[in-house]
Amino acid sequence: LEVRGRELESQVEQRTIDLMNTQETLRQREMEKAITTERNRLARELHDSVTQSLYSLTLFSEAARHMAEEMGEENIEQYIGQIGVIGQQALKEMRLLVYELQPPELEREGLVRALRKRLEAVEGRAGVEARLEVDEFVKLPGVVEQELYRIAQEALNNALKHAAAGSVVLYLRQSNGSIEMEIVDDGVGFNPEITPDRGGMGLKSMRDRAEHIGGSVTIRSQPGEGTSVKVSVQQKTVDDQRSETGPKS
Repeated sequence: LEVRGRELESQVEQRTIDLMNTQETLRQREMEKAITTERNRLARELHDSVTQSLYSLTLFSEAARHMAEEMGEENIEQYIGQIGVIGQQALKEMRLLVYELQPPELEREGLVRALRKRLEAVEGRAGVEARLEVDEFVKLPGVVEQELYRIAQEALNNALKHAAAGSVVLYLRQSNGSIEMEIVDDGVGFNPEITPDRGGMGLKSMRDRAEHIGGSVTIRSQPGEGTSVKVSVQQKTVDDQRSETGPKS
């Protein structure tokens, strides 16, 4: 019986190890699948944005060349100017996509540092005047920082890709019992009531992320007057998130 007992213990131990190995393998596969999905998304973005912009650039360049041959130098200025505009936009979008391939480690860096690095690496290099204003902002639970960062990322992407903004300010503050983040740009603006989720802008995604952490998003914009995206999360909700994710006794 003693020998049989040891054999059973050995079998249980081996099966436990096998189960753990299987779980680790499945976890690795899920991680690889997620990475592949994200890279495919970025590849599609690269094709749909930068590739198309560069293709348009070549068309305008070819048109300018033919006009130079057939009509002399008259009326070429508009084509050359358009080449410059498209080239600048392609460069902005390329830098943005490259940055997204190397997302910050929020858990290690924290929200404030991650946002500052984003503004320096993308907006700063794209010629957009960008600044981050922080009002005694404390470290938040990981899930809250993650969702706030993704909302900020979406709003900043819109300012860069759709709004043609020359400047953007990102505010982080705590007031009246709530955590607030606001992204304000001086771009072309739009009417949120007419276009509540304009293609590619991710407005619904921002609202969904805010709701996930018990917050809300307010979008203010008018054509020609820039855009403000404001996220508010009640301090009590943040404290509840911290309690849920904190160490268990």
